Amino acid sequence: SRDTAVTPAPVKKRVVTENIEFGRVDFGEAEVTEPKFGRVKKGTSDVFSLLKKVENKKVKMEELRAAEPEKADALVEEEKWNKALKHADGEKVKDDIALLKKAAKRKRKAKEQSAKEWSDRQKTLKKSMMDRQKKRTDNLKARSEGKLKGKGGGIKKKSRPGFEGSARKKKSI
Repeated sequence: SRDTAVTPAPVKKRVVTENIEFGRVDFGEAEVTEPKFGRVKKGTSDVFSLLKKVENKKVKMEELRAAEPEKADALVEEEKWNKALKHADGEKVKDDIALLKKAAKRKRKAKEQSAKEWSDRQKTLKKSMMDRQKKRTDNLKARSEGKLKGKGGGIKKKSRPGFEGSARKKKSI
């Protein structure tokens, strides 16, 4: 007997009054740019200038914190948001003082090593040039002494095969 039919429960309809967009966050007054894919490189990459900039920023922040703590806190919060936005945009934020100091030290050491290698290379080059010059002067000296000996009945050079007669002898024939 099929007289007991199952009726579905009434569906409650929800009314949405706001438009919701997922994946979009309103950051207020912050400047939002389109995301860039791949490696994004902005600003200076010089470690020494970055380190100087970050240290100056830290000193100014401490002065501001001593004068106006509320304003300093608001500025710190804004910097955190800007940093997060830059990270989300794909930009590398280089503001860690310890890492920048480490990189600066590494760069300084590499520069010193390169300078040392260059000076060694220059010394080696100078030494080899002096050795070659000495060898040349010795050879020239030995050659001039050999010529002086050769005029007084020294060793004659062997003639090349096929060139037995000289040009003077051929003219007289």
